[in-house]
Amino acid sequence: MIGRSVYGDSFLRYLNLMVPRTWLYALLSFMFGYLISGGQNVILLTIGVLLFGPVLTGATNLINMYYDVREDEINKPTRKEHLSKLGNENVRLSAFILYFVGICMSLAFSSPTFTLFILTYIIISYTYSAPPLRFKKRFLISLFMLAYGSVFLPFISAWTLEGKEIMHAPWGLATMATVIVLFPIAGKDITDPRGDKKAGNSTIFTVLNFGEGVKLYCRLFLWLPYVVLAVLLLLNMIPPYMSALFLFVPITYMDMRNGLKISSFDESITKKYFRSAFWHIMELLTFSFLLPLIIPLIFG
Repeated sequence: MIGRSVYGDSFLRYLNLMVPRTWLYALLSFMFGYLISGGQNVILLTIGVLLFGPVLTGATNLINMYYDVREDEINKPTRKEHLSKLGNENVRLSAFILYFVGICMSLAFSSPTFTLFILTYIIISYTYSAPPLRFKKRFLISLFMLAYGSVFLPFISAWTLEGKEIMHAPWGLATMATVIVLFPIAGKDITDPRGDKKAGNSTIFTVLNFGEGVKLYCRLFLWLPYVVLAVLLLLNMIPPYMSALFLFVPITYMDMRNGLKISSFDESITKKYFRSAFWHIMELLTFSFLLPLIIPLIFG
């Protein structure tokens, strides 16, 4: 009973450091990318969801925790407790094991292109957190790396599994989905600007003063998906029915108005705002994936 309790405790600590809620972008992107490509193999779909969820995204988070000890001492002290209980080197080793498992799982798809996408994902996720590059210290680069790795790569990689040519992949849809998640990726930093500033992290809320950061955040990142949507429609890179995403404009407007009321940092208010905005963006992202599945079924 004691041994079982110790192993169970360790598992929960590892799971906490793997941050399950962050798996959502990648596994949803792969799932919808596979379904939109016409894939029907449930086993391959399940393997892909596990691959981009707990395996690769989980490994990314473990590496991030390992190299974020100084930041987490300020921002999230409970993580330091988990790291000390498990051992820093054990956490890093677990990440490398998951990376290796991910490469092995990718071979099950019998697609060299897919395995290349997985290797690209691993390189991006590692260099994002690990020195000497540690791209997360560079605000705009880190945003696009996270969005590209967690949405664009999983979505496009799914297109390679049914023998379709990569040049015929839905690049416009992948671009649209990637831009949508820039908002919540940038927005997570609104919850602890003081800790980020002490740790030397570069975010929109530390580069500018908090109030100005909120204004730019609401006026730029919240509206950026609609600007990109209009451009993609004009370039015929996405189907005309994708214009239905403009129905979310009133919700976006309300979120912007609520955000602009936050002039100074308040932990409870900013966390509540970010949660509401996050779920709004998740709805927009999911709807952008669902349209290419539903509309062809309705209209043939």
